[in-house]
Amino acid sequence: MKISTVGKVVSLFVVATLALLPLNSSSAAAKIETVRFALPVAVPDGGQVWAYVPQWADMFKSERVKVEIIYNNGGGAALTQVASGKADFAINNPQALINAVGQGLPVVGIATVIPRQIYGVYVLPGSPIKTYADLKGKKIGISAPTSGVYPFSQAAFAEKGLDWKTDVTYVTTGSGAPQLVALTKGTIDAVATQETSIASFAAQGTTVRQLPPTSVQNDPADLIVANKDFVKNNRDLTVRFARAVMRGIVYANLNPDKALDAFQYEFPQSAVGLSDAENLSIIKSRIDSTAKSVTQKGWGDIPLAGYQHVMDVGVKFGAITTAQDFAKVFDTSLLADIQDFDIRTPNVVAGSTPVAAKPATPAATPAKSAVKKSGDSCTKVGATAKTAAGKTLKCQKVGGKLVLR
Repeated sequence: MKISTVGKVVSLFVVATLALLPLNSSSAAAKIETVRFALPVAVPDGGQVWAYVPQWADMFKSERVKVEIIYNNGGGAALTQVASGKADFAINNPQALINAVGQGLPVVGIATVIPRQIYGVYVLPGSPIKTYADLKGKKIGISAPTSGVYPFSQAAFAEKGLDWKTDVTYVTTGSGAPQLVALTKGTIDAVATQETSIASFAAQGTTVRQLPPTSVQNDPADLIVANKDFVKNNRDLTVRFARAVMRGIVYANLNPDKALDAFQYEFPQSAVGLSDAENLSIIKSRIDSTAKSVTQKGWGDIPLAGYQHVMDVGVKFGAITTAQDFAKVFDTSLLADIQDFDIRTPNVVAGSTPVAAKPATPAATPAKSAVKKSGDSCTKVGATAKTAAGKTLKCQKVGGKLVLR
């Protein structure tokens, strides 16, 4: 059969035209969408694996999400940002979430990122304090009243027979070095803090002794908390963001050394002052806390029985105002889609080609006299310089030296 030239021209025109049009409705959804992520820290630290790992490994990018980070002085402050609509997501503890729901605030937990308790009460090795009873009349350091350690310690003290309102005095110390100084100088008698702080203390040469764990020690802890209205109006975006977070957590569990690279690349200012080994010990302490627990069938699962115990203890001892219907506290309907990735290769999106993680040290570019190359020395963390190709390098502390990367 012969085909006319005119027919060929028309056919080619149609094909060319169709090639310029979206193939289906999913093309419209391929745009990058921005979310606001409230972290529970005023300054980024190695514990924020859910932020720097998925950012560094392009997991947010592969899920078509751009993340704007909002820093806060504690989880309570971060939760307030979400409740007010100034942030879309936060990482928060269950006690604060349950109390917020009880106040009628539009927040909901959608996935568990820390399925075990991260807080404890610690003293110096030589302290005469051996039991919780010995804390009566003592000063207890906490990072901030808005931190998850506050409701944890309230329940812990009450369970051990102390009235946290009258038997102990809370002292806000901040976290990290200021908290350690307060403990070693005797400004406080004990500290209620998290596992990353203990690893940080050890990195600075100070070991501490933990008081006996309470009944909540093995209960699930922090979750991804979302603005309820945002979830209702942006279900797919919510899933993609949370999936990127969970992929980052799984990736960090499989590759702790890569998590160190990610931390140094994304938050170079925070990596200054500690060696690679010291930073890695802090990061590993948080990674260990995020590992899937025996009460979870999949990463991100919300273990309701564990949270029921958290609520029961919290209500009994005053850390939680009133018990709440978990149907209002958690939304488990998103989990199947959030978990839709291969846990063996979390840097691969289902149905796509692997996402290449950024190297810790980008390949060097041939240098000219007026430009810099990766690996060159520098003098100020965070300072930038251009390569011959116009690529921007950051000054970072690596192996105790300041170099451009």
